[in-house]
Amino acid sequence: MVEVHPADKTVTEQLAARHGMDMPVRAMTMSRNGQDLGYVLYAVERDTMELLALYSKEEPLEELLVRACLNDAVNALATDAICCNPLYFPLLQRLGFAQENGTYTIFIPDFFMRPCSGCHGT
Repeated sequence: MVEVHPADKTVTEQLAARHGMDMPVRAMTMSRNGQDLGYVLYAVERDTMELLALYSKEEPLEELLVRACLNDAVNALATDAICCNPLYFPLLQRLGFAQENGTYTIFIPDFFMRPCSGCHGT
């Protein structure tokens, strides 16, 4: 079973340093049977979550990481999500984000109103 959990402070700092980012950022890590599968780095400021970095050993699991960080952002009272990194634009477009002024953005409640890719509309 794949699990996604908030990263502890040390892991978050290590991932942020790996990507040349300053704190504060948040991180989630993904694993299966104790094996690391990926992570997501993001920041939440007021009502906006920004996706900063995403890595997955298995491309189909990238959506799970995006969903996890958006869920955490909602719990932190964010309503909007943005991403400025073109590397992630194809994934975000598939997930329903819209291009706006060189970024991809979505109103988070709208994101959760649609089924996930793994649900196939059910």
